[in-house]
Amino acid sequence: MPKRSYDVILASSFLHHLHDPQVLWQTVRKYSKRGTIVFIADLRRPASRAQARAFERKHSGGEPEVLRRDFFNSLLAAFTPAEVRKQLKEAGLAGLRVEIVSDRHLIVFGFFGSLNR
Repeated sequence: MPKRSYDVILASSFLHHLHDPQVLWQTVRKYSKRGTIVFIADLRRPASRAQARAFERKHSGGEPEVLRRDFFNSLLAAFTPAEVRKQLKEAGLAGLRVEIVSDRHLIVFGFFGSLNR
């Protein structure tokens, strides 16, 4: 059985697998308390399919075809930083920050201390 709340909520490479991203954000809200540290890392969708293909070649070119295909599809399934900010606003989590940290990754982070529940 899950605890009522957690001191840290951490997820990596999970968001882009969700058909409804609010599943994650509502879970974050449900299990947070004042001061909970939130850190979510995920892929971010490239500006085009061509850019996604270039990233696939650059970052997984030596891998088996099935892994390259999965990576390419994951890039296409990922959200843009603007989409994530909108998701957070809709979930009442606009106090969390979204930053781009690589050519293909973003992070969502912050403390729940000042967020209204």
